[in-house]
Amino acid sequence: MDMSQPRPPRLTLFTTVLSLFLIVALLVGTAVTVTNYFETRRTALKVAAETFRSTINRINEQRLAFFTPAYLLTNVLRNMPSLQSSAGSKDAVRQLILSSLKVNPQISAIYVGYENGNFFHALSFSDSEKAFLEELQAPPLTRFAI
Repeated sequence: MDMSQPRPPRLTLFTTVLSLFLIVALLVGTAVTVTNYFETRRTALKVAAETFRSTINRINEQRLAFFTPAYLLTNVLRNMPSLQSSAGSKDAVRQLILSSLKVNPQISAIYVGYENGNFFHALSFSDSEKAFLEELQAPPLTRFAI
């Protein structure tokens, strides 16, 4: 052996084991992070889909609740004998119409037109239309007009 040339420094056993441990820890950490990312993404998509589905269901229920009274009232009133002709008395159906307008604020009016041009029209006034009622000089407690 030639003593004139210095040997390059060698890695000690401690450095080698420490380096291998760090590489394994880095690989395990990367694998856990990637797996966690995919699981979190899958969970987020599942939660978003469920939230969207429940929102759509709630909107559909509210839509049905909004339009059902008008639909049912239309079906009942179109078969009422007193509304079939313009000559008949409307007293029998007036209370049904007024109570329907009172409990269903989304229905602002009921209109029945006849072939001869006559019509029966019931209006519901909200609190925001008080100025209009005052302009008509209606009594203070007026809520409907026929």
